[in-house]
Amino acid sequence: MKSTLAISIVVCGLMLTAGCTFQTDSTAPKDLKILINNGAKSTNITTVELQLSMNGSEGPTKMSFSNDGATWSGWASYNSHVTWALSSEDGIKTVYFKVKNTVNNKLAGPVNATILLDTTTPTATLSVPSAGAVGVDFNIPSITVSFNEEMQLDSFGACPFSIHGYQTGESMSGYWLGHDKYVCNLTKNLSPASKYVVETDSGPHGLKDAAGNLVKVTNWTFTTRPGYFQVLSKAIYHTNDGTRVYAVVKNIDNFSFENIGLDLSFKDSSGKFLFNMHDHVNFIQYNALMVPGDTAPYSTKVIDEQGVIKDVDIKAGTNAAGDMWTTKDNFYKGLTVFNTTSGFDSGGYTVSGKVKNTGNKSVGDLQLQAAFYDSTGGLICIGGAGYQNLGTGMTVDFGVSVGSDLGNISKISTYHLYIYGGF
Repeated sequence: MKSTLAISIVVCGLMLTAGCTFQTDSTAPKDLKILINNGAKSTNITTVELQLSMNGSEGPTKMSFSNDGATWSGWASYNSHVTWALSSEDGIKTVYFKVKNTVNNKLAGPVNATILLDTTTPTATLSVPSAGAVGVDFNIPSITVSFNEEMQLDSFGACPFSIHGYQTGESMSGYWLGHDKYVCNLTKNLSPASKYVVETDSGPHGLKDAAGNLVKVTNWTFTTRPGYFQVLSKAIYHTNDGTRVYAVVKNIDNFSFENIGLDLSFKDSSGKFLFNMHDHVNFIQYNALMVPGDTAPYSTKVIDEQGVIKDVDIKAGTNAAGDMWTTKDNFYKGLTVFNTTSGFDSGGYTVSGKVKNTGNKSVGDLQLQAAFYDSTGGLICIGGAGYQNLGTGMTVDFGVSVGSDLGNISKISTYHLYIYGGF
């Protein structure tokens, strides 16, 4: 407020009056407020902006600040916006603010505000599947990356990591679980028995934590399990009329199948690729499925007049999604084999015995196949025989023979017999 002071004196009988006006202010500032970076929860740099306000001071006002409430900056003229330096260690930072009226030095405050100083680079971890995992299901619907702190949910529009060997150029979509996990959807199956590299994206537009720090560029690997089927053993054998290929395939999936698709890649003696061939093992005619854990034999013959085929790679899989079943009967179980004998004879090597239909269905197409192995378990060849019309309760003699035209039969040590019944 303004005040006037009048002074009267008498000089030589005359009264003289003099007056002066001066500023007084008995009101201290009040309603002090302080914000750091407009109320932000965190920052990744020590230099911040303070937003200040107060009421009630009519005269000149000075302000002062402190990072600990004990050591204060020098008094400076009040300003509603101030640049301030935090102490350098990461953690919760408190900035104290006070003012004084310069006329009578009446103080107000201190008041304070806090902010998290976080200059540490955030880290990420591959959590689903786990980093380094082996045998991962290639049908998994998504991949999850977890972060060690809260992240900015809007700092990255698409999936914040890449999957080398999977992506075809399009962006992958996903969603956040809370603020520290991101789930990336897979729009197609991974490849069986393949190694993948997952890497967090980098660059100025990469994923950031709440304070604005870019996530550390990290990569992880995982390997998918083999496909629906595993080729347990294979063999090739050259004859005058072509090259024979044999294989035994196992269903290692959790589903049953009525079709096995086979891709065969033939190579010469140097390993050079010659040609591909696609084939399949079909159980539809037996009204049956190959259930988990089942094995099945496969054989074929390809024209190879020059005998250049020296090796073959075989990959087995389902022919179509419709071949996959969760419920359906296994192969007809009403066929019983007994009185089996095996050994070399004038025609080669023969497995013989009897088959009886002990079930409740008549079998119109009876097929027997035998996979022959040497003493080390190596596949030598596969032979088969077929019979018609085996009614309920009926018995038939069978014989599965292989000769030198099918393989190196002199090394046969053991065999495994397969029997199928079609209706």
